[in-house]
Amino acid sequence: RHLFGFGFNVLAANVVRAIGFQADRLVLGYFLGATELGYYSVAQRLLAIVTDFVAGSAERIVVPLFSRIQGERERVNRGLMTAQRILSLITIPAFVGLAASAPVLMPVILGAKWQASVQSTQILAAASLGYCLSFFFGHVLTALGRPGLRLGIVTAQALSQTVMSLIGVRFGVAGVAVAVTLNQILF
Repeated sequence: RHLFGFGFNVLAANVVRAIGFQADRLVLGYFLGATELGYYSVAQRLLAIVTDFVAGSAERIVVPLFSRIQGERERVNRGLMTAQRILSLITIPAFVGLAASAPVLMPVILGAKWQASVQSTQILAAASLGYCLSFFFGHVLTALGRPGLRLGIVTAQALSQTVMSLIGVRFGVAGVAVAVTLNQILF
């Protein structure tokens, strides 16, 4: 029974995250159309490649590690701080560098027609950085046997992202990118 509840909360958090974090794209597509959504999606995908590389690599290590030491709070705290420092050393230069070089690199790599994706890339780099820097906390909650708390946080974050995207779309693609970035900073 306990494992079912645990598994349900983990699954529900992943489903809510997968669906809820598409709100920005749904809002953009509905209100601004396919072209603007395309520019935004290119920016998002470029950043997702870097994020997936960093976070995916860390996830395979962190979850089993924190599961093994879950009863030792001091070791969990030390491990979380160490992991956070290491991740910061990688992610901060990566996303700051990507944001700074986007005006030059994107047209060269993707072609001049994607120049309109540069601003979104620069703004969303801050959201991606925030995601990576807060990445461990949700997984630590799960590893410590608190997937219900993680589900609550993910649900609040998804709802907040929807509302903020609806507000941000009034200011165009950049407004939605700022909304997503602010939402990531809040959570």
